[in-house]
Amino acid sequence: MAARLQRRKVAAIARTGATIVVTANPGCAMQVTAGLREAGYRATVKHLVELLDEAYEGNAKP
Repeated sequence: MAARLQRRKVAAIARTGATIVVTANPGCAMQVTAGLREAGYRATVKHLVELLDEAYEGNAKP
């Protein structure tokens, strides 16, 4: 069941052409990362907090 879900997620991501995939679930991130790698699809998987941290980087007040 997990492999079938992984294939569905990877196919859906590939259809979007996304280069960054964001999730709040670490298990999902690992599953998607492995599936994307296996499919040869180049996208970065990030946790939501990582994306927010990058977005606010440089905007921090001293």
